[in-house]
Amino acid sequence: MADELKLSLLENAEDFLREAVKYAKASSPRDWKYAALHLWSALELLLKALLETEHWSLLFEDINKASKKKLREGDFQTVRFDTALERINGIVGISIGERDLRYLRQLRDLRNRITHSAVKLNVEQAKSVVARGISVFLTLQQEHLHEKHKALEYEVNQALQDFQKYVDARLRDLKAELEQADRPHRWFRTCSSCTQETLISRDDVAACLFCGQEVAFKDLAHYHSEGPAGPCPDCEEGVLAFVLLNNDEGRFVCPKCGFETDESHNKECGRCGKEYWDEDGSPMCDDCWSEIMRKDD
Repeated sequence: MADELKLSLLENAEDFLREAVKYAKASSPRDWKYAALHLWSALELLLKALLETEHWSLLFEDINKASKKKLREGDFQTVRFDTALERINGIVGISIGERDLRYLRQLRDLRNRITHSAVKLNVEQAKSVVARGISVFLTLQQEHLHEKHKALEYEVNQALQDFQKYVDARLRDLKAELEQADRPHRWFRTCSSCTQETLISRDDVAACLFCGQEVAFKDLAHYHSEGPAGPCPDCEEGVLAFVLLNNDEGRFVCPKCGFETDESHNKECGRCGKEYWDEDGSPMCDDCWSEIMRKDD
């Protein structure tokens, strides 16, 4: 009989996690790329294992096409990432924290960049991402699948401690600079690349001291909120972001200068189409008024 490898979803997830740790320990830039890829596969399989605990049909993207025959043969479109998250929350009843959800989406996007285009992945960013990913994996596995494999846990925790020591040492080195720097609003200080709360304000961008990533304030608003909501009335470079505080309430916040308001007065200028802040009922923006006044002169 030919050799055969047979693993459950959870066992396959754990196998990919071990591979991620192995590549991370090798620690070359190329190895970090494969560590991130294997880590994503581990977490994606773990999400499917969570769905399987509720019912095997949840592994199908289209539940109406679910069948045991297709499942055995692997002849079906497996559940997509976003669909899996919706089902884990809505059907299985597991609530994954917002910070972990942001991390999972960020890792998914990194995986897509690595496999479909040119990629830039520095070691600082990779160590932070891998440390975060291992922590998310172990938490989901232990809290919701009630699985604790001592050999895996020891091996992975050793790696996690090594990475976390590096992260902690780096954060200690940055502490004084972070305290002295201009910072974005407290809700907008997490870097989308390395997940560390190390963003500072530099001119027209937010810059991460941990990994060096720079991001426009408009993109920062996209990452941390329901999206941009027009220019900030208090600063030139800022943009308002609408942040949900709960299911019913939210606030408009400028990531750059910290301006906050319960109501946005941004509207589109009827003359030039540019968005502007209007609390007085003006029909057009200040630039258009100035242009009209110059023509009258």
